[in-house]
Amino acid sequence: MNMRGFILFCLLCLSGAAAAAPGLDVLDTVFLFPLDSSNQVFPNVPLKDAIHEGLITRPQLDSVLLAAQSFGIRPAPGSTFNTLPNWKVVAFRYDPCSPDTPGGGDCMQELRVVVQPFTVAGPVDTSMHITYGLGRGVPRADDPVLQDLLRQKQMSYDRTKVLTAGFPLGTHPVLHQAMLNQGKGYALPILDFLRKYAVPGRLKKITMMGLKNASAQSWTFFGGDVVNGQWQLRSIANSPDSSGQMIDFDLNSSDRLFFPVPENKYLSTYGFFHRETLGEGEIDIFRQNLHVIENPRQSNRNTVDCLSCHSATSIKMDINQGIPKFVAGKTFAMPVRTT
Repeated sequence: MNMRGFILFCLLCLSGAAAAAPGLDVLDTVFLFPLDSSNQVFPNVPLKDAIHEGLITRPQLDSVLLAAQSFGIRPAPGSTFNTLPNWKVVAFRYDPCSPDTPGGGDCMQELRVVVQPFTVAGPVDTSMHITYGLGRGVPRADDPVLQDLLRQKQMSYDRTKVLTAGFPLGTHPVLHQAMLNQGKGYALPILDFLRKYAVPGRLKKITMMGLKNASAQSWTFFGGDVVNGQWQLRSIANSPDSSGQMIDFDLNSSDRLFFPVPENKYLSTYGFFHRETLGEGEIDIFRQNLHVIENPRQSNRNTVDCLSCHSATSIKMDINQGIPKFVAGKTFAMPVRTT
């Protein structure tokens, strides 16, 4: 048996074992949309279209874009993002237990939808994360959202015979199958779930990453809460009195700083880029606190330095950094499965 055949055999064995797996697995709660041969997302779900009332309202988008403009964010060359149809859903994720506040024990059940502008060339290097509240507290097994996810899973399998259990995070296999067959019918159970719960009345937060002065080398992050239907800008990470209320990361900067630097440098990867500022033994503290950066129960998951979180993951994956995989009391642990 050649290597290709061996890999296929292993995948088939894994598929067989996964068929009996009960409940919800990773790909039953995380839906990453594929890109077709023209580099367009499939299926095409804009923020608003003729058959859907819209994932957010026009005034909410206008408020976000007004803040973006004040921070110097501009559309990438050849693109625009000033209308709802410009933005397309590229992924969404159900989270049964997001901490409501740092250190708090309360759970927020949420749906996080990721959208990007598109041109004829494909997705643009700009995005929004749109968060919808689905309930409070750890969901029971009979929770209606969980039941809808289970129903979607079964309906998708009935239509495609594609398994989702036991596979790592990646492009959703049902949506990939739908794209290959050019049939939205395969994707309907997934889209029905999205359109049922991603509605303006459930909207809680909108955050955005855009290009400062339309430069692909300069990223700006900001975000805010939706209160009484209106989006309101919130302060930046660990600096509630900041007048800037956003985070910049300029790849052209000689020292690759995050601006503004969070007040507590140990809750940022500032120390990684500025090791000369670390005293004896502090690099070890830094290595351990990477786990804190990524732990939503110990950091503000909505405003803690977004770039720090992403770079913390990258640093942890670099075997040369000597980052421990687990630090007691700091590494985030997933909630107990509810299904």
